[in-house]
Amino acid sequence: MKNPSKSSLLETRLSTHARRRRFNACLVLTLAACAAVGFFAARTQRAQQQPRANETSRPELVLQTGHAMRVDGLAFSPDARLLASGSKDNTVRLWDTARAFELRKLTGHAAWVKAVAFSADGRWLASGSVDGVVKLWDVVTGREAQSFSGGGSINAIAFSPDARFVVAG
Repeated sequence: MKNPSKSSLLETRLSTHARRRRFNACLVLTLAACAAVGFFAARTQRAQQQPRANETSRPELVLQTGHAMRVDGLAFSPDARLLASGSKDNTVRLWDTARAFELRKLTGHAAWVKAVAFSADGRWLASGSVDGVVKLWDVVTGREAQSFSGGGSINAIAFSPDARFVVAG
């Protein structure tokens, strides 16, 4: 019995939900793989169009400019509409996952951003850098709301479920 090839598995028609989940998984994997050379994975206009009845939809990869250096922190918003990425280029970027493009670049960190996290309601984004600084961002406006200094490098960050507390370490 012949094993199906990987390419034939990719050519299988996917439901809308499964296609979105596959895109999100591929987006994270390709973002991590391409970040070292400053690229971001996204879909093309063709992939966004509805497939015709006789066409089989397939995931596609298009490289777009993004971070200038490697990415270490990644987080999806609670509704999975946004992806936040933190990079060694000292920036945080917000990506629209449905349309696959950069919404905004958040600047203000003076050092490498290694951790990002969304609040449970998706209104706030926290970012932490290697110089011990934690920044709280308003996701809607992209403005820095607060900045806190800690003792050492921030490698992980999280909100409490009610968004009253941010923990970092």
